[in-house]
Order: sequence, then structure tokens, then C-alpha cells
Amino acid sequence: VGREGGTDDADAMLRRALKYEPESAFLLQSLGALAERRGRADEAIETYTRAVRADCAHAPSWVALGLGLQKRGDEGAAARCLATARSVAPSSYFVWQVLGQWHRRRGELASAREAFRRSLALNPVNVPTLHAWGVLEWRCGHVEPARLLFSKGLDIQPRNAYVLQSWGCMEARSGSGANATRLFRLAARRACA
Repeated sequence: VGREGGTDDADAMLRRALKYEPESAFLLQSLGALAERRGRADEAIETYTRAVRADCAHAPSWVALGLGLQKRGDEGAAARCLATARSVAPSSYFVWQVLGQWHRRRGELASAREAFRRSLALNPVNVPTLHAWGVLEWRCGHVEPARLLFSKGLDIQPRNAYVLQSWGCMEARSGSGANATRLFRLAARRACA
């Protein structure tokens, strides 16, 4: 929802739905995401907290709460929320993907790689995980593994702008101007198609 009127409509619809299902973690998490999008971080965290109280096994709410707390600077509480998400949904590729990104931001690269590996074991066609892992390898100077991960991502989603852009930037920065140009041209053609 890109325009303010659209977010107002979404907000009103979610609040109406919550009158019928006040303990719906899914609805509460959606309302929290909307508050976060509007820049209302405290309201988002309060709403995510209501969601996890409503359903302590709703992993997306634990993830959202953890990421919100991390933005606030409460690393300990954020880590506990993400650990809870992992414990309630150990077979969620999304949870493992978020954990991989969490570890990467903290500089825990071996843990990040393991989380990305687990995410892909659960869903081998998850392009956001392939992209995130590719970026990690690129930033570590491991160009060949990054190329392989980006290539797999494009095999699955040939028009994925994030993968094309990251791969092109990596090639440009590693001195492979021809590959970078090819990727950027491909991105431009696919964006126009």
C-alpha cells in the first residue's frame, strides 16, 4: 500500500476484522506491520506483543517483534524473540532466513551461513535467501560462491531486480566491467518487459 489513503483503508479494514477476531495473531501482526510502515515503532511493538500473547506459536509475530525490538536497540529481547520464533517454527524457511540475516548483521558469519543453509534445505527455491547469502559471500570477498548463489536465484526468478542489481554491482566492484554491463542491461530489459 503506497499511498496514505490506502494505508488508512487497510487500517480500517484490519480494525473491523479484529472486532470479529480480537485474538487473531495474523490480523494483529498485519496491523503492527502497517503501524511500522507509518513510522509508529512503539505502536507496532505493542501490537506485535498483543499478537504473540494471542498466539504464542505464531512465528511471524515473533519475528516482527524481534526485528522491531532490534531497531529500538534492545538486542537481548530481540534475540529472545527470534529464538522463540525458531523454537515454535523450526521448519520455517522464513524464520531461518531472518536468522541468517540477523547473524550476518552481528558479524556471526558461520552462524549466518548455517541459517541460510537450513532455510534453503527447507525451501530450495527461496530467492530472498539465495540473494542474502550471495550478498554475504560477496561482502566477504568470495566472488565465485556469490556468483553461484545469484545464478541460482536468477534461474528461479529471471526478473528479480535485487539479484540482478547485487550481482551487477559485485561484478563492477570486482573489476569485471563486461559482466556488470551485461547484468545491468539484462536488468533494464527485464524491467521494461
